[in-house]
Amino acid sequence: MIQNTFLAPGYDIGLIYKFSERFRYSLTYYSDVDLGGKDEVSVQGYTPFHHAQLPQRLYVGSAVNFTENWLGVLDVGLIFPNSGAAVPGTDLSSSDDPIPSGTSYYVQYHAGLEYYVVPKTFALRIGHYYQPSRSEDDPDRYHVTGGLEYVFWYIKASTAVDYAKNYFNFSLSLAPSAKFWAAGKKAMTGKETN
Repeated sequence: MIQNTFLAPGYDIGLIYKFSERFRYSLTYYSDVDLGGKDEVSVQGYTPFHHAQLPQRLYVGSAVNFTENWLGVLDVGLIFPNSGAAVPGTDLSSSDDPIPSGTSYYVQYHAGLEYYVVPKTFALRIGHYYQPSRSEDDPDRYHVTGGLEYVFWYIKASTAVDYAKNYFNFSLSLAPSAKFWAAGKKAMTGKETN
């Protein structure tokens, strides 16, 4: 149970430039978010962060439609230093001597491919990203990701996996499809959408 709920405001700004039907480019900035100090962030009596702060980030990205069925994406991000953020260490034990975290600039990248087995209906995805360590005690991580998406009627179902050494994440989601939103817009305006 997380104790002491609090607000941590932040913002992000993004631009997308569609160079042609095949090429798109993006630029995104995320502000830093201060999540509080030692007395504010506590999980079941354990303090995972002495001062938790999400750093400023700046990403440049591109997407290329190689064919109607193949899409490739690449983005590179610059992660800015934090001012005074610290973690207690990798053994998940409380510490009076926190380890500084995020004291310098870091570069991060993401790359991926998407293949539509059936256009606008069934897609397969595979990707890779590099997660630089934010403290001296933790190693960098190289992740492999994968997933699939299936659209039926007004529902989009997708699943994804994210694997790295000593890390695994699996997700499953259901959401309204583009067809659902197009039908809603048509009902409200009486106009067809593409």
